Amino acid sequence: MVPEFLNNNYTVPWGQKLFYKKILVLELLSILINYREDFKLRKSIITEAIIFYCILAVLIILVAQTVWTDAENTAINDFAQKQLLIAHETLTGLDIILKSICGDAHYLSNIPAVISMNDKDAIAGHFWSVYNTRSSILASITRMDSAGKIAVTVPYTEFEGADISYQPHIKKILQTHKSILSGPIKTVQRFDAIIYHKPIFIQDSVFNGTVATLISFDSLITRFFSPLFSRTGQTVWLVDGDGKVLVHSKLATGTSIDSIYDVDNVEVENFLENFPPTKDNFILYKDKNGTPRMLCHSSIILGAQRWTLGLDSPKSIALSPLRPLKRKIFAVAICSLLFALIAVILIVFQIEKKHKLEHQYNMLKIQNSHREKLDKIYRFAQSLIYPELSRNPLEKITQSISQITEIPVVFSWKFQSDTNSFIPGHYIIEDFQILDELRAEGIDPAQIELKPIIGDINITQLSRHITIPIQSLENSPYLSAVIHILRSLKSFSHITLIPLKLREKLFGCVIFPTSTQKKIDVELLETFRLSISQILYIKEILDDLYTSNRIHKDILNTIDKAVFLVDSELNILSASPMFYRIYGVSTQSVGKNLLDVVPFLKNLHREQAYFEVIKTKTSIETEETYLINEDRKVITRTKIIPIIEENSQVNRILTIVEDITSFRVLEEQLKHTADELAKKNRQLEKLAITDELTQLRNYRYFTENLPKVIHQHISENKTLTLLTMDLDNFKLYNDTYGHQAGDRLLSEMAEIVRGFLRSDDFAARYGGDEFVLVLSDCDKDEGMDTAERLCRRIARTPFPDMVGNRVEHITVSIGVAILSDDVDDAEELLRRADTALYISKARGRNQVTFYEVEIEETP
Repeated sequence: MVPEFLNNNYTVPWGQKLFYKKILVLELLSILINYREDFKLRKSIITEAIIFYCILAVLIILVAQTVWTDAENTAINDFAQKQLLIAHETLTGLDIILKSICGDAHYLSNIPAVISMNDKDAIAGHFWSVYNTRSSILASITRMDSAGKIAVTVPYTEFEGADISYQPHIKKILQTHKSILSGPIKTVQRFDAIIYHKPIFIQDSVFNGTVATLISFDSLITRFFSPLFSRTGQTVWLVDGDGKVLVHSKLATGTSIDSIYDVDNVEVENFLENFPPTKDNFILYKDKNGTPRMLCHSSIILGAQRWTLGLDSPKSIALSPLRPLKRKIFAVAICSLLFALIAVILIVFQIEKKHKLEHQYNMLKIQNSHREKLDKIYRFAQSLIYPELSRNPLEKITQSISQITEIPVVFSWKFQSDTNSFIPGHYIIEDFQILDELRAEGIDPAQIELKPIIGDINITQLSRHITIPIQSLENSPYLSAVIHILRSLKSFSHITLIPLKLREKLFGCVIFPTSTQKKIDVELLETFRLSISQILYIKEILDDLYTSNRIHKDILNTIDKAVFLVDSELNILSASPMFYRIYGVSTQSVGKNLLDVVPFLKNLHREQAYFEVIKTKTSIETEETYLINEDRKVITRTKIIPIIEENSQVNRILTIVEDITSFRVLEEQLKHTADELAKKNRQLEKLAITDELTQLRNYRYFTENLPKVIHQHISENKTLTLLTMDLDNFKLYNDTYGHQAGDRLLSEMAEIVRGFLRSDDFAARYGGDEFVLVLSDCDKDEGMDTAERLCRRIARTPFPDMVGNRVEHITVSIGVAILSDDVDDAEELLRRADTALYISKARGRNQVTFYEVEIEETP
């Protein structure tokens, strides 16, 4: 409505005109302020929306990347498993073929005519019989005499009488008289073949030559490896135990495997250093052109050597099935980003609309606030006192401490803030021996003095309980005699001090002794301290309010608990400010029904609880968890106390609600601390069994666990090999380059040793420069093979000299002992390995010796 003074025909007094002008100016200022607030709000909402969308976009991209990475890893693993299966089946087929020719040789070597070699025609007849049935596999069958000459051979009879004793494998057979599987080698028939020689003995002792079965190596390549060569982009190779190429699609036979993989890759270098591998595996690397590739290798022992088959393929072959999936992931990510953008825009509009409505509502409340009147007067509650606080609080506190800790000795003192001193309170001494000893020393337990400062501790500055060693208080005045008695009679080792303090207000303290055998629950003590301190704090507030005749108003404004009074119909009579903060309700709640003001109390069956209190006239206490809003979770402890009138009727009920959310958070923190301590303990346990310099197991771990490992292997009927290794001339290296260089050498030596361990093996530093290796489920051949490879590896590894150049070479001597029927304890096994080590040293070092009984008999 336009004021009348704006009409030309109306004249108003000067004061009234000025009043209306002021109102118009205030209205214009209000419009400008509202516009400015709307602009700030819109800017803030848009900024938050952009940040939220960026975070959401990053999460979508990370999820897409994670999905693709998982799919890529799965595809690589599946392809590797297929390649390893092909390699394993190929080697298995090769092994079956070779075992079959060995079987043919064994069969022929048991025929009497073949053994005696008296009738060559009969021998040839047997050979032709086997050859005709096995011609698809066998290339030749030969009977060699004891001088290394071919006596009978089929089908190449023209070579009968030829002397083949010059061949290396024939020399070995003539010397050892043992079976041998050689090859591939060039035969006198001018083709490459794998040959198996089975020695023949007359009367089980006189060597009478061998029966040899030959299989063409070219036929093996055609049968097993040619199908693998035809795969696009794949390189196939077969390498013997000495690292020489037997089969390769491009390189010549006899080439070293090192020339195949001249790349800078740690895994490939480890593969070449530890060649031949003992387990099937695959390696991802990049070739010289930077092309990612995958090497899948499988190995098998053929004769005296381990042959390894490698299938080397481009990584792109393994990932080719994932191309459709990659396009789908990209499309889903783009769609998710678009949908997220649309959703964020819609949310921004809704939030802006909501904020505008809230702002308008608040402006209306501000404009109408002058019409509201404060017509509620808080009534004084004289009965707002816990029944438990009417007694001596220190007596109850002392008794509670003794009960929860099960400690028979507890002392308490009350703090006088005006004199800054402690007054003896209540004590509990359930042990008559301690009580008699105190009285014998002339000490009255009820009059023991306590100073604010004991030792290095100022009790008035403590904010939580502490536990200190008892000996730190033996020189403390007034307490030394008591401490001495407690320590001598009951072997108490520590003193726990609990300050009863809240909001820089100290009410007193409690002291009791503890021992290392009995651990006190730290969480329980801290919860007890906080609870008791709050009770004392409330009691002091109540006492002060009673004294100053302002009980009701000051309690409600000061107490950190929600305190409110309701009548028998549950109408709110009065409430503390904490009531509104805990429940998040309007301050205009007095006079309204409690269940209307706080509706979710109905879900907690609070109405039945109040009626039960009125009926039974007894207090009840509950604990509940609820959500005030979407962002705030509250845990409370509620005590409902009936106020009994003179006519024994209950017309009012006092309710005290305590927010214990922080206590529960403290419980979670203490639990996390306990988990961290457990983690530290596990780390300490690991340090106790680990050699600090080499990070191998230490002497203690070795001596404690070797008997257990031996017992386990004996019970499971498995073999076990023990290697003892000592560095040759280590003292000379130490004296030349210093102890620090020697320590670095030992650390590098341990790293090399670690590379020869399998998952069930372990190594330990037994002494200064002596190491031991425990090889589980390992027989003599495998143990000697490992020891010799380790010896060779260390011998060819250069170590740093005084200026850091790797030119020095260190050798080692190794003794090998195996768990056998005549060894049943760790001491004997270790003694045998040490004896073999001593023989290696005596024979000139840089060698491996296997323990046999004969070496101890040799002078």
